[in-house]
Amino acid sequence: MSRKLKKMLLCLLLIAALCVVYELWLAPYFAVLNGEPVQDSTQAEVSEVPGITVQARGDSGNGGTEGKEAAEPQISVTQKELGMDDNKITYFEIDIQVSDATDLKAALAHDKYGQNISDTMSDIAGEHNAALAVNGDFYGYRSDGIVIRNGVLYRDVPTDRECLVLYRDGTMDTVRENTTSGQTLLDAGAWNVLSFGPVLVEDGKAREGLKEAYKVDGLNVSISGPEPRTAIGYLGPNHFLILVVDGRQTGYSRGMDFEELAKVFVEHGCTLAYNLDGGGSVTLYQDGEIVNSPCPLVGKERNISDILYVEAGEQ
Repeated sequence: MSRKLKKMLLCLLLIAALCVVYELWLAPYFAVLNGEPVQDSTQAEVSEVPGITVQARGDSGNGGTEGKEAAEPQISVTQKELGMDDNKITYFEIDIQVSDATDLKAALAHDKYGQNISDTMSDIAGEHNAALAVNGDFYGYRSDGIVIRNGVLYRDVPTDRECLVLYRDGTMDTVRENTTSGQTLLDAGAWNVLSFGPVLVEDGKAREGLKEAYKVDGLNVSISGPEPRTAIGYLGPNHFLILVVDGRQTGYSRGMDFEELAKVFVEHGCTLAYNLDGGGSVTLYQDGEIVNSPCPLVGKERNISDILYVEAGEQ
């Protein structure tokens, strides 16, 4: 064999070896750096919806980056499944990190405040150029409670419910409405206040009594059992975990009760979590499409009063 041919064979072997090294060790590393999901073969029950990165165009709040170029919000959506057959649960974990708390916005149906004003998630989210959106608290169903949206106080009729407060500094809290007022919360830096409940997690632990009957808005039935759910958890300043749980669809997803919902938040390290409107209102919107399976009519959306969303940036 000639020396030239030997050199060519040696080069080919070296290239092949480098390809193997890249596929086995370097490719997964660069995939993580680029934000691409890496499939874990040990978790066959988990299917993933690819994460997205969006450039928001939010206003600068107290926790903002005035005078600087704001970092892009980071959003990842993962679909998960638990159980089998009639006990199967399908849900979505949405991890949201923003550089400015005001990048997590709210929108009202038809951009109008009032009772019985509603529209579909697709219409509301589409009109606001949302990259990702979930349903809010359906404020328009009731005439009481504290309603603050994007720093505007719309209603200040405190009840004995505990409300969710998202502050401009990126923190999240809950407070019993009849111990405060909407104006007090606004003065303290509230950006969005939603009123539904209950509180699921506090101080990093599931709240006691979540199995007990919980009624809201004068309904004569408890909503504590397995149901479709939307809820939000707090991981740290400007870092939130939203859970969207499908339900009432035997064989696909039965829904979660409050204890099951709280357990997921605790497992992810949330120090606080709060339940939003559920049932047929539960809707997850991503990149122009409804990602989950709303009930009771699969493939059809219920009209809702409001959404929480992150706006897509200009491409």
